[in-house]
Amino acid sequence: MVSLTTGINSLINLGLFLFIFILNMLSGGRVLKDFDLDRLLVDVL
Repeated sequence: MVSLTTGINSLINLGLFLFIFILNMLSGGRVLKDFDLDRLLVDVL
């Protein structure tokens, strides 16, 4: 069974990623230009 902290951290990372993804869609792609998407994906996964 996954420990509680690992689960919470995964949820937080996923939430942050979805938040940035939605912001990027709403702003027409301007947000992700300020982020290194590959690095961000590595951090999330």
